[in-house]
Amino acid sequence: MKANRVLVSNLLVVAIAVAFSAVPATVAQAHQSRLHEVFEAQKIDELGRLAFPTSAKSPEAQSAFVEGMLLLHLFEYQHAQLAFRKAQSLDPDFALAYWGEAMTATHPVWNQQNMAAGRAALAKLGATAQARADKAPTAREKAWLETAEILYGEGSKRERDARFAQAMEKIALDYPEDDEARLFHSLGLLGLAQGERDLPNFLAAAEIAKAVYRRNPEHPGAAHYWIHGMDDPEHASGALEAARSLSKIAPRAGHAQHMTAHIFMALGMWEDVVASNVTAINTVDTQRKARGQLAFTCGHYVEWLQYGYFQQGHEDKALKLLADCEREGPEAVAWFRKNPTGALGPTDTPDVLQDRIASSLVLMRAMAIVDSEAYRKQAAATPREPTRKGREGGWELFALGFAQATTGDVAGAGKTLGQLRALMAVSPTAEESASTSKYLQVMESMLDGALKQANGDIDGALASVAEAAKTYDAMPFDFGPPATFKPPHELAGEMLLAAGRPAEAVKEFDIALKWAPERARSVQGRKAALAASGAPKAGN
Repeated sequence: MKANRVLVSNLLVVAIAVAFSAVPATVAQAHQSRLHEVFEAQKIDELGRLAFPTSAKSPEAQSAFVEGMLLLHLFEYQHAQLAFRKAQSLDPDFALAYWGEAMTATHPVWNQQNMAAGRAALAKLGATAQARADKAPTAREKAWLETAEILYGEGSKRERDARFAQAMEKIALDYPEDDEARLFHSLGLLGLAQGERDLPNFLAAAEIAKAVYRRNPEHPGAAHYWIHGMDDPEHASGALEAARSLSKIAPRAGHAQHMTAHIFMALGMWEDVVASNVTAINTVDTQRKARGQLAFTCGHYVEWLQYGYFQQGHEDKALKLLADCEREGPEAVAWFRKNPTGALGPTDTPDVLQDRIASSLVLMRAMAIVDSEAYRKQAAATPREPTRKGREGGWELFALGFAQATTGDVAGAGKTLGQLRALMAVSPTAEESASTSKYLQVMESMLDGALKQANGDIDGALASVAEAAKTYDAMPFDFGPPATFKPPHELAGEMLLAAGRPAEAVKEFDIALKWAPERARSVQGRKAALAASGAPKAGN
């Protein structure tokens, strides 16, 4: 099972905590005095509070910079970019303002990096790394600026990410009171696995962030990275405090409201998942309307809300969200094409928005196929060609094939399975996530199993799904709704129950629920399997 994939030594986490606490108190006090002689910790309305002393020439530029930092910690990258640009306009020689803008082009947890945008931001400060370093007036600020040079310098992304994390750790050790360096070290650790969960690094990141949170419970980055480090079912309860806190720290940030759901979902707390994403959506929509922009029902927060509704049994609300996105998404793209001055942010375009909405529709339709019998029949009756390019289309093919196989369209499912296998034979692109091939294998095996079950070959079906589960269990845990839409162990449980083997089905549902706690279909399947096996209490 996934709990057995990585053996984590508690000594690793303790060692990191000890390393940061081992600095002599007199040294820390001396640094503290020097850093805070210019600026104390600043609180920005509804975003949180942090201390990042700089050599900014005006309080206004420093305030804009701190606002950018808070937004950066909250992954509100577009708004952070605007704040850092404001700081630049107020103080054109403010080196760290350009560092800040460059940092908005890298999203470590999502494994995204816009190298051109990052380098362009730095180039505004100076033509060369040396010219830029000359504009940073202190050794500490030069060290901070160097981290961006590393991030957008030579080498592979993996190599640069590793050097970035090391550089941030060094700043944190050289300036032990610099909580910003500690938090960017924490963020760097989260990004080392290139978008996947590396459990030792994630837990280490969480410990660093948690320690900062204890010193500054109003710091959004501390609560945020603590959550990210522990947003899996095995550890999520350890970050419930951070989840309860983050939304209150930064009510102005939609991502802060959504991020709490990472912990709630990992614990199966559906009421909280729904409430947090409703708040996130309302926050974003209010801000869009205040800027004179068009609000629309698509996007990451809507996807999670839809999933939460399905788990609550509110199929009507979940399907309405999908229908709203299908209607409002194209309207939003058309509106933004006609209103270029109403851009979403400095680097967003209508094309970027269109791609984002298309991705939402893929996910929302697939979740509806898995969790709604009525929608599944509709999808099988009116098959869609994949809208995503290349191997990304595999997710759509799996969802369509699953709908066909489970509604009696054996011929259609066989054809779709053939398309999925052909797509899997295509060579991956350089930008493709390392997990894509494995997820495609999982979905191919599950679809093969569903087709065999439809053809009456239960042993063959179970063998195929067991292969899917084996691959799935060996992968790092991926937060959020199941990345393959249907957990393999849940599908195995349903097949065993249908085959009159309820005792075996219970075991499969138990495994499924370990890594998707309180998932409705697994809960219902387990109850049905217990009842069929003659268990005295079907709810246990």
